Amino acid sequence: MSELFTDTFQKSVANFVKVRLSRGAQKNEEQGENEMKSTILGLLAVGLLAGPTVANAQAVTATASGGYQLTFNEQLRTIEFTATRDAANGSRGQGHLFNHETGTKLHFVIDCLRVSGVDAFISGKISDYIAGVSYLGLPFYLRVRDLGEGARAPNDLSSPLTIFTTGPVYTCEEDLGFRLVPIAGGNIQVR
Repeated sequence: MSELFTDTFQKSVANFVKVRLSRGAQKNEEQGENEMKSTILGLLAVGLLAGPTVANAQAVTATASGGYQLTFNEQLRTIEFTATRDAANGSRGQGHLFNHETGTKLHFVIDCLRVSGVDAFISGKISDYIAGVSYLGLPFYLRVRDLGEGARAPNDLSSPLTIFTTGPVYTCEEDLGFRLVPIAGGNIQVR
């Protein structure tokens, strides 16, 4: 794949340079030369950055994302997240939670995603917060279920985003059996 990308990129740059040179000949020679140098340097920088990324990227084997609202303990919450797991079992992602009643805002980093059928098990750490108690650095756990798309599909389900302040810490590799409730609005996708 890397060779294909490199060959395609080189052909694209060569074609672009030909077009720019023909246009540059019609302009002021000095202006065209400076414009050409900056364009070529920019393309080379993009090629150098993108090349290794494409060649070394692991295939994504699982994804989960959501943007939804739900109510727990009579408190409306908005949760948004996106997470991926690659072929080397590396998980990454991020998200945030906003509690409409208390004003608490949390940002979290996902370091574990496990997908089993239509369920996604997610865990990581709280990376930032605004208002409320400081949860910075504490582990969290979330489970979601994708029940399909469209008007006839039932509402997707979610557990509460649980923050472990004491006791054992659980990761996405475990099913804690938390109660799942229908989301009030939004969507969850698990693949």
